[in-house]
Amino acid sequence: MLQTTIAKEVKIRGIGLHTACVVNMRLKPANDNDGYCFYRVDKNKKIEFSYKNVVSTTLSTNIGIDDATISTTEHLMSAIYAYGIDNINIEIDADEIPILDGSAVSFCMLLNEAGIKTLKKTKQFLKINKEITIYDDKKYSWAKISPSKEMEFNFTIDFNNKAISRQSYSIELNKKKYLDNIAKARTFGLMRDVNKMKSMNLIKGGDLNNALLFGDAKVINPCGLRFKDEPVRHKILDAIGDLAILGHNVIGKYESFAGSHNLNHKLTKAIYEQQAYDLVLGDEFESSFN
Repeated sequence: MLQTTIAKEVKIRGIGLHTACVVNMRLKPANDNDGYCFYRVDKNKKIEFSYKNVVSTTLSTNIGIDDATISTTEHLMSAIYAYGIDNINIEIDADEIPILDGSAVSFCMLLNEAGIKTLKKTKQFLKINKEITIYDDKKYSWAKISPSKEMEFNFTIDFNNKAISRQSYSIELNKKKYLDNIAKARTFGLMRDVNKMKSMNLIKGGDLNNALLFGDAKVINPCGLRFKDEPVRHKILDAIGDLAILGHNVIGKYESFAGSHNLNHKLTKAIYEQQAYDLVLGDEFESSFN
């Protein structure tokens, strides 16, 4: 099985969820072993998508070098990961990936437009060889990775909110299952938290067109839900994007209870620092991208 990139350059324009800035973004083909590279064209800075370059994880996964940052990377990277793309260059002219409709489906459409190109070098997978669990400070929330023969994701959320409550979802990931069950799930929030987030200078670009908003007992969005358990599916979408920072498709089982971008960052960092993986070659995982 060979590495891939996109076949042609594509572009999109939108606003940032938290900054409300207008953002122009281009996806460009890359070479073998280039991995995932971001470019802030307005600052002439290259930022590798690596756990070493994560600068914050408040409501999103944000990377940066010096004065150049890129926030809300997870939705785009979730789509790129699910498509099995190994190498890609991403150019933006502001400090946040556009939110679009709050899911990954528009990024999937963009990747469909770009097409997939096969390169010459063999694809490597990151196969988990031992279990690691990361807890939050109160030992309530956790994220775990463990050995498996597949790419598996299992997430549970438990909100003190009647409209969301407790939800669980599991998936053995491949491209088709991702498109059918995960890609369309939108980011979400609670009405009671809106003023607090605005006071933190967040969600300045948020509205009912790019996020689900829940009151105490129902969803506020007039169009309703795309899935009855859309929130937990979006959490898996986020987790896939956060694990993409490992630089390879993962063969292992990811599990989380009430997890977060911060726990995912600590988990990916621990995978590398504890050498909890082997880099393996093989065609046995090719079906994961069909």
